[in-house]
Amino acid sequence: MWFNSWIQIHQEFPSTDEVLSADCRTRRVQGDADCDILITGLIHYSGGGWRSSIASRGLTGARKPFMFTQQDVLELNRTSWTYANRRFNERKGDFAQAIQNGHGPPEPFLDILTPRPTDNILQLLCNDGREAAAISHQTGAYIHGVDFSDDAISFATRLNQHLSLTNKFTVSEVYSYLSSGTPEKYDKILLTLGSLRWLPDLPAFFNLCSRWLLASGIITVWDFHPLPQCLDEDRRLINNYPLSPTSYKRGEGVRDYVGEQFDFHMFSRRPKQSNVFHNPHPVYISEYSCAHVVTAAIATRCFALTSYIEYPFSWEEKCCSWLVATPNGCYRAPPDVPVLPLTFALQFSLLESQRPGNHV
Repeated sequence: MWFNSWIQIHQEFPSTDEVLSADCRTRRVQGDADCDILITGLIHYSGGGWRSSIASRGLTGARKPFMFTQQDVLELNRTSWTYANRRFNERKGDFAQAIQNGHGPPEPFLDILTPRPTDNILQLLCNDGREAAAISHQTGAYIHGVDFSDDAISFATRLNQHLSLTNKFTVSEVYSYLSSGTPEKYDKILLTLGSLRWLPDLPAFFNLCSRWLLASGIITVWDFHPLPQCLDEDRRLINNYPLSPTSYKRGEGVRDYVGEQFDFHMFSRRPKQSNVFHNPHPVYISEYSCAHVVTAAIATRCFALTSYIEYPFSWEEKCCSWLVATPNGCYRAPPDVPVLPLTFALQFSLLESQRPGNHV
């Protein structure tokens, strides 16, 4: 188990310097006192759980690979999201009215997703369904959202019903859902901002997704660009770019993006907000470079990259303190600051060999 592995290593090697120099390439997160130990390297999903590919060679007395189960990660993250979503739902305003007034994902993203009234879209890690509701309300596309949070799915169901949308929502952990039963076939699979960090094994994820697409199906990934996270408030380079995939336990749980009115846009908030809450339940998250996301998809030999776009805006989340808000719910660099990519979008299509009828 991942957490137990960390306990063993921490007890055997209490010196941070020893851990930093270890051949298994573990290190502490710089500037985050609440973060435990990082495990850097590829992680593999195999049915019942994930296994780190980084063995502990070089650490005297600890020569087994790090092990952690799917259930460990699922329960830790679900606990943190349950704590957060119950508080979020009390603070959210009238999302239905906001969507009817035109609030929703920005046009440049919709231009690459190109949702059509005839589309059947599978949105994985859909959270509270606000994106699905806004896209469906605007374009007529049908969206099936999947998320492991009961509270998020309950909110999503109520919101979409209030808007008289036929969208469907399912409570399930994504890897388990994609692995189960006979897959339905969709025109598109969608991941939106903040989703990649909750996927410890991208190759397995993309491989499973290939079973759920029609012959002409595509996957669209829209997420935060990792580059801005390397900069401080004065735009100085202080953190490493995640050239290698990294997964770690963060002491701070899911952050209060509903209560943080100055750092997060929201479709709508209740007029009176209580103080921003601190989530005491830690999470396991992953960090990837853009290149690693692309490589993870094409390495499955199921997909071809058809589009890669970088955007100079962030939507809803002020991912850097020096960004300024714009009227459409986005944040951008101020006019006197050089432009940097803040989000990116990738689109993958099924290879010809993976389409129905072409399997040997």
